Amino acid sequence: FIEKNPATDRIGQLFAGSWISHNFAIWIGHPEDNQAWDLLHQTRLFLQEEQARGRHSQTELDQAWQEMFIAEGSDWFWWFGDDHSSEQDGLFDQLFRKHLQNVYTILGAPFPTTLSRPISRLERRVIHTIPKGFLNVKVDGRRTYFEWLDAGHYVSGNERGTMTLVAESLIREVYFGFDLKRLMLRIDASVSARRELAHLDELRIGFLEPEGFYLRIMNPAGKQPDIQLFRNNEPIRGAVIEYAIDSILELTIRFEDLGLKPDDQIQLFIEAFAERNSVDRAPREGSLETTAPSSDFEQVMWQA
Repeated sequence: FIEKNPATDRIGQLFAGSWISHNFAIWIGHPEDNQAWDLLHQTRLFLQEEQARGRHSQTELDQAWQEMFIAEGSDWFWWFGDDHSSEQDGLFDQLFRKHLQNVYTILGAPFPTTLSRPISRLERRVIHTIPKGFLNVKVDGRRTYFEWLDAGHYVSGNERGTMTLVAESLIREVYFGFDLKRLMLRIDASVSARRELAHLDELRIGFLEPEGFYLRIMNPAGKQPDIQLFRNNEPIRGAVIEYAIDSILELTIRFEDLGLKPDDQIQLFIEAFAERNSVDRAPREGSLETTAPSSDFEQVMWQA
């Protein structure tokens, strides 16, 4: 119709006809809104660049664009900022970022760690304990109670209160701590980590702080897993990683390889992938948080 009947007049000025206050303040302007728009813009640029390279099938591109279009729905932005709030703000936040993460995952690329950082700044409940002392861990994949006694501890579903999803979680518990030189992680499945993680293609340790770092463990339950530390998608040559999987999964990363100094913040999460799809994350929302220790860490903790 428009082709047969082209416009004969032009609107000189278009009024903001939103049914909310006749402006767009609900959707843009607040720092949370603006951050969400920035993440949306960065993801769209990534998708456009990947499409231009011509290395993905049309099916993959269609799936990625579908995730992009979902994230561009205006209702996500209703819940960012201080205009409106509900008990599900954190869930809306997580789902919005998940759709953006999916764009990268569908196209076979690690998503930026900024997409794992919550946008909503409402106060969150404590979801884990913190390390209380230095650890002396033999990385052999075997359960040893006293080795991890002073570690920080996370149980899957803690961030959701009493209505947890532990029964559905692949990663049941995470212990984390350190000695003076190394960050240490332990991952527990229901019974045997080697058996229950056998179907995974990748286990990824993502860092919000220090920003830009992530550790990829390909074929984590295999005889020869491929383990590589990255910073801004570039592999870090010479990084020293200790790794073992049996009844539990244990690993260590040197602080110097992460560029960490005493008292620097550490915020991390663990994500499991099978057939390029995320199948579990610990914690499900947010991150595990601690600080790189100084030599007097135990003395400070004792006094506290």
